[in-house]
Amino acid sequence: MVKMCKNQAKGGVLGDDCLKEINEAYWIEQIAILSSHGQRVLALCRAFVDKSSVKTGEQLWEEFVNGRPEGKWLTMIGLCAIIDPSNQGSARLGSRKRTVLLFV
Repeated sequence: MVKMCKNQAKGGVLGDDCLKEINEAYWIEQIAILSSHGQRVLALCRAFVDKSSVKTGEQLWEEFVNGRPEGKWLTMIGLCAIIDPSNQGSARLGSRKRTVLLFV
C-alpha cells in the first residue's frame, strides 16, 4: 500500500491542511521493524473517490484499488500491528486473545 500512497497524514490527523508528501522509506522501515517481531502489519489508508466511479452496492476489489488511472492516490494514516498468539497457546487460554498496536 505504501507504493500507492501520494501523501501521509501528519501525526495521523486527517484534513487537507494536515497532509504532507509521503516518506516511503520511513513507512517501509516501520513495516520491516514490526514484521521482524512476528507482528502482522496493516496499513491504514484513505482516499476520496468520485461518486460516479462506484455503483451502489458494488464490491471494491483489489482491481479497483490497484488499477487507478491517477497512480498514487492514497493517503497513509498509520500502521496497525497485530500480535496473534499461536494456536496452541490460545487453546490453553481458552480464547483467542490479541494485542493490537497502532502507530501513526
